[in-house]
Amino acid sequence: MGRELQKFVDSQLKFDSELTRGVKQYEYLFNVNHELFNNKLLRSKAWESIGHKLGKTAAYCETRWVCIINRLWEELCWQQRFKSTSFWLLFPQLEFIYNNSANWPYIELEVPVE
Repeated sequence: MGRELQKFVDSQLKFDSELTRGVKQYEYLFNVNHELFNNKLLRSKAWESIGHKLGKTAAYCETRWVCIINRLWEELCWQQRFKSTSFWLLFPQLEFIYNNSANWPYIELEVPVE
């Protein structure tokens, strides 16, 4: 991999990791059973706060989070199908998402423990 590409990948992984830590502080952003999950104003303020801390817009952070969640879903489905563990570097940091079964109502997940 070229040096510039590696630098980009490293910076994106760092950002995704920081974004994950930011989202984890606001349970109502990821826990569908949280009483404030549907409070759009509060969610918007949370995204603004996260974006401010990371130097990005709230819209960018929310969009990136959707990408992360979609990738997590793909990883979990892949694990179920092939009975394997994930090599995705962000996967362990997302345990608070995939261990909350309320977030995954359509499949029964048995995430392998490493």
